[in-house]
Formats: sequence, C-alpha cells, structure tokens
Amino acid sequence: MSSAGTKPCQISRELRVSHGCVSKILSKFRNTGSIRPGKIGGSKPKKSLPKVISAIAVYKHCRPTMYSWEIRERLISDGVCSALNVPSVSSINRYHLA
Repeated sequence: MSSAGTKPCQISRELRVSHGCVSKILSKFRNTGSIRPGKIGGSKPKKSLPKVISAIAVYKHCRPTMYSWEIRERLISDGVCSALNVPSVSSINRYHLA
C-alpha cells in the first residue's frame, strides 16, 4: 500500500490499526527490507579491536602465567582500553584460548 503511494494515516484507517503501528512497520521495512519479527532479548556480542587482541597475545607470550584479571588491569594501565570498554575476564579467556 505504501509503495503505491498511500499515506500511513490512510493505511492505518483501512487496516484499523494505530498510526504508530503502521509507522513502526514501514520504518522496519525501510531499514531491513523485511517485516519479519526480529530476535527477542539477548545481547549482541561485542567485537574487540585487533589491537586489544594483539595486546592480550603479547601479554600472554611475555608472561604465560598471567591471570586474565591482570591482563584486564594491564590493558587499562597501558592505555590500550579505558575502564569503560575493557573486555571482561571471560572475554579475555576466550581470546587467548582461541
């Protein structure tokens, strides 16, 4: 209907749904090309920068017995990451085990 030039307010009247509902669906279609529902809940995995991953590899190479929490602190103290974007201990474990 929208591609035929019908305005959202007219679509909402014809389909007997709210204007907000029509707007959300049209917006989703414009952004994704689909009106299928997305995933509910969950969180998207954060991607670490290559410099963070390489710094972790260097720390582990220089001192293989270094704990992940120590690596985390060192990333901050060396200025590789800030306290706001430093990877979690479990993420660090994943990086150097992979």
